[in-house]
Amino acid sequence: MLFRKEQLQLKKSKRMIQILMYIHVNPKFTIRRLADHFQVSYRTIQRDLQELIEMGVPLYSEPGVNGGYRLINQGALPRQYTPSAQKVFGNLEYLDSFYAAGFCVEAPYDAREEMHLIVPKMWIELKKRVNEISQIRDTKTKIGISWMKEEGFTYYVTFEVKQEVTLPSDMVLTRVESGSYIRFTHRGALDKTAIDRTYYSIYDWLKQHAYEIDHNRPWLEMFDQRYSPGAPDNAYDILAPVTVINP
Repeated sequence: MLFRKEQLQLKKSKRMIQILMYIHVNPKFTIRRLADHFQVSYRTIQRDLQELIEMGVPLYSEPGVNGGYRLINQGALPRQYTPSAQKVFGNLEYLDSFYAAGFCVEAPYDAREEMHLIVPKMWIELKKRVNEISQIRDTKTKIGISWMKEEGFTYYVTFEVKQEVTLPSDMVLTRVESGSYIRFTHRGALDKTAIDRTYYSIYDWLKQHAYEIDHNRPWLEMFDQRYSPGAPDNAYDILAPVTVINP
């Protein structure tokens, strides 16, 4: 019975992600249209939308015969980091290949703002179900794995595992290949603006130090005992995959 409940929770999470993808393409919509599209009841979609609104997704309800819902365009952040961006310092290191197990989500780049709301729920789900993953190397260190592709990105919430393992059907196993990384540290706030500024600073640092991103390997985020959301000394590491350029 417990397994059935977990299956339903994950199915709902996937549906909510799909709803976010749908409304990015169709920013004006009705509950009935969504219910028909996803083949669920009117009340189910109504509850999903209410939960998305509570999570901070900018949906506006338009009353009237021709009303419905509309996704409010909040605008994009500037492509360059601002002068108040966090100073970052990188250290070159070599990582051996490893396996990681957990959940993943795929999304287009224009849905990144909503992913900042969805991904924390995935981490919570992973923590609840940690006992379903065998051979975890370190339960105190979680690893975010991010693939950046032309059509969008894929993000994994995982634990490193010592070897290939058998997982529940709704989990995934992925392998990160060995290679050179530059390790940076994000400190402080976890809102999207603060994190984006750190990433802009990282790209600037890499350019200044003549490193190129290796697009054949993913970015990594390492969350260890320093990770404490809401605390002033909160910190976690960001590892950029690079090709080392000979001087």
